[in-house]
Order: sequence, then structure tokens, then C-alpha cells
Amino acid sequence: MKQSQLLTCFAIILLAVACNSKEPEKFKRMDAAETGVTFSNMLTETPQMNIFTYLYFYNGGGVATGDLNGNGYADLY
Repeated sequence: MKQSQLLTCFAIILLAVACNSKEPEKFKRMDAAETGVTFSNMLTETPQMNIFTYLYFYNGGGVATGDLNGNGYADLY
């Protein structure tokens, strides 16, 4: 009985320590005025055109960024 209580206590402490570790931010939200990128994918649902009648309603509208050519600048796609 005592061993199971010790194991439970150890598991709780381990979870508490693991949950408190903070990773550095990988992404940062930037304002459109700062980046010069103004993209808005505004979709208007109707009874004829919605996610239930057209499965790909929300697919395909977006902006991706990454340094694909290795020049140190973000490339937009």
C-alpha cells in the first residue's frame, strides 16, 4: 500500500514539473502595418455553399511563409 502511494505522489510531482516548463516562442504575431502583408480569407456561408454541401469550403485560402531559398528573408506563398 505504501509503495503505491509513493508512486502516485511521484507521478503527481513529475506531471507538475513537466507542465510548468515553458518553451520559447516559435512564432510571433505581427501587425500588417509592420509586415506589409494584408491577406484576409473572408468566406460567406450560404445554404447552398457551406461545409456540409461543399466539403472543401475552407480549404485553399491562406498564406505561408518560410525561408525556402536560404537568403535569410521570409518568402511568402
